[in-house]
Amino acid sequence: MPNSDKKRKTIGIIGAGAMGVAAALEISEQFPDLFDVVIYETHCDILQGSSGGTPGRMGLGYHYADLETALKYLEYTIGFIKRFPKSIRNDDLEGRYFITRDSLVDPGYLLKIYSQISESYNEIAKKDPDIMKAFGGSQMSHKF
Repeated sequence: MPNSDKKRKTIGIIGAGAMGVAAALEISEQFPDLFDVVIYETHCDILQGSSGGTPGRMGLGYHYADLETALKYLEYTIGFIKRFPKSIRNDDLEGRYFITRDSLVDPGYLLKIYSQISESYNEIAKKDPDIMKAFGGSQMSHKF
């Protein structure tokens, strides 16, 4: 619903999935005096569309070959889960990441990226034990 304050603008977010909710929260917190945020969602609750149709796990960045992107994804996922702890299933915490024989990215390079992501995750988890409760350890399986 648009606001009547001419100084404030209304921003509409389409979808209450992980990214829509995160975007709405970020805008609301960063610009509380400038914008009202409205989320348009067809379902009655958040995380019920494509976000709810995923395997029920949020990624920790291992599916990115670029370290900067992977670490940003890790940071955002942890931030989202800290805000919405009930949005993650804890019944299957073991991650499996497969590198195919015909991968466009060198497997050795990916394994180095995976190790760096794991190191970052472990550092975060040492400082915040609730993260370990949500995601478990950073054990991963690699299969070529």
